[in-house]
Order: sequence, then structure tokens, then C-alpha cells
Amino acid sequence: MTSSRVTLGDHTLIALYTKFQEARRSLRELYPGLRHDDSFLESRSYDHPASMMIMLMAQEHILTATNTINRLSYDLHSLTAWSKVFQSATEDERMQALYEFVTPIAAHSLSMPYSIKQILVKSVSQLSHQTNRFCINDWSERLLNEKPNFKDAKRLAGRYHSWPALCAALSLLNSENFTNASDDYRNEFNHGFPRRIELGYTTIIRRDPKSASYEWRDAPPLSISDLIPLLAAEHEAACDSYQAYIGLIKEQHELWPGLLCNKENE
Repeated sequence: MTSSRVTLGDHTLIALYTKFQEARRSLRELYPGLRHDDSFLESRSYDHPASMMIMLMAQEHILTATNTINRLSYDLHSLTAWSKVFQSATEDERMQALYEFVTPIAAHSLSMPYSIKQILVKSVSQLSHQTNRFCINDWSERLLNEKPNFKDAKRLAGRYHSWPALCAALSLLNSENFTNASDDYRNEFNHGFPRRIELGYTTIIRRDPKSASYEWRDAPPLSISDLIPLLAAEHEAACDSYQAYIGLIKEQHELWPGLLCNKENE
């Protein structure tokens, strides 16, 4: 595939990117971004060192989660715009656009639902652990794993009223439907042989671990037009998870010791 790569002149590439920008502007706000939501942390003063530490931790976690989900929103807008450009682009233009612009965005976007879920799971685990230290006698530091997973988050946050809503929202993020429909692209990209995007069939040979049989097939490329609705559903799930995540932090925030209302916010 590399040997047949088409190289377009600068003027053609600029014209192609201009069409993309025009298509992007015409979309308006299909996938709304999130508003950074940590003002409740700034409405209090913290005269307890442990509360100051967890407050700073929560601020950084919320900022990272907000920025990461908004990046998915931005890239999803870009992919949708490129899909419109592709409708009238020549084969040479489409191939060059894939190399220059589209494939890096698509590959990154397909990894984002997993990344966002891991960010939220790790944050919930760490913040719940710190909050539990304030509320549960003899809470041990050993109860927080260095690399927490979803089961750890459930174990650490399950006592809070806000957890069921967050658990339900997280179950729809990086969903089984998304993983199957994208042929587990994120995992294959990092650990194996992912299907190509838009151009080129991929020969897939998979061994059945229970027998000596093999599956052998030529898989078609993943199309941008098929990926967009999958990613849109994941973006919605990410936003819902974020709102439930903020709800959990707000509940835990009330349990941090030594909180004082700032006079200017009264």
C-alpha cells in the first residue's frame, strides 16, 4: 500500500483542507463539549492538610477527564467533516487525505472510549480511597491497588449513593457493541494487527485455542461513515459518565474534614 501512495501538490492539499474546514463549520455543534465542572471545590476553604491534598487531586482529575472527553468531541467533528469531503473527493485525494489527516484522528478516536473509561475508573478509585480514609476506622492504604480496575472502583465507591448511577453509565462506555463493531481496533492497534481504515483489505488468521482449527478471512477496511455513529454513541456515554462521576465527587466532597465556606461565595 505504501508503494502506491499518491503525493499531491501543496495547492491541492490546501484546497482539500479548506473543504474540510468549510464542512466542519457547517456541522455546528453535533457533539457538544463539556463544561469544566469543579467550581464546587473552589466554594470551600480547606484547613485540613488531607482535605487540601484530595481537593488538588480531584481538580487535576476533573480537568484531565474534561479535556479528554472534549478532545473526543473535537476529533469526532473532524471525522464527520472529512466524511462529507470524501463524498466528492477523487480517489487520489481520498488516499492522500487518509495519510495526511484522517487516519491519525480515526486511530486516536477509536482508542478514546477505553482511555476515558480508564481515567474515570482510576480517579473514582483514588478519590474514593482517600475519602474512605476519613469515614472508615482503620482504613488501610493497602486497599488501593497501584493500577485499579473497574472491580476496584466498585469495591471502593460502592458505599456511596451516587455509585449506582455512575456504574450504570460506565457500563455503556467502551461497550461490547463498540468493541465488536470496530473489531477491537484499540487492542489490536496496540497489541496486534488492526484492520485498515478506509483502504485495503486485511488478511486475518485466528487460531481456535480449544482446537487445532483456524479462521481465515479477508476483512474489509473500517469505513469512516460506519465508525462515526459508533463513536457518537461512545461520546454520549462518556458525557453521561462524566456527569455521574461529578455527582460522586460532590457527594464525597461533603465528607472531607475541615471544610469552611468561603465568605465571598456565601
